Amino acid sequence: MTTPEPRHGYLDEWDGRLICHECGRGYLHLATHARAAHDLTAAEYRERHGLGMSTSLVASSVAADMRERASRPEVLARLATVRDPDALAAHRGRQSWRPEVVRKAVDRGASTRVPVPDALVRGMPPWEDLLAWTSSAHGIIAQGYAVRALADACGRSQATVAQRLRRHPRT
Repeated sequence: MTTPEPRHGYLDEWDGRLICHECGRGYLHLATHARAAHDLTAAEYRERHGLGMSTSLVASSVAADMRERASRPEVLARLATVRDPDALAAHRGRQSWRPEVVRKAVDRGASTRVPVPDALVRGMPPWEDLLAWTSSAHGIIAQGYAVRALADACGRSQATVAQRLRRHPRT
């Protein structure tokens, strides 16, 4: 019996496995398969196939097993010993609510809404030239444009562009 054809916008499970939209085979951990076999991050896979960003890319049997293991009493007891609500409250403090701190955060958010000019994007090397593209992208980011704005201008996902910039820092 062959696996059914995957539907765009849906994540179908067959015989306890998720069906890959790229190759049509079934996998327990679809994100791992997509990265290894199709060179797609989980975010890119979801975007390409119309899945929601919160859609789990693990089979329901694996998810249930992970939930069961995470709720074991010994795991919860270990979590309780390392969780320190007082330390968290002290770390937060009043610092994060000062008006100037909030203003800076709002200003940073506003910068993501400024689109990167087409002239800058056209002047970038091709995406396939990893080091040259990354160097050019770092230059655009240094001019005050946000990673999100650059990703939108290049037609890539924000996660992919951010990952590329992290892996190849400006030298």
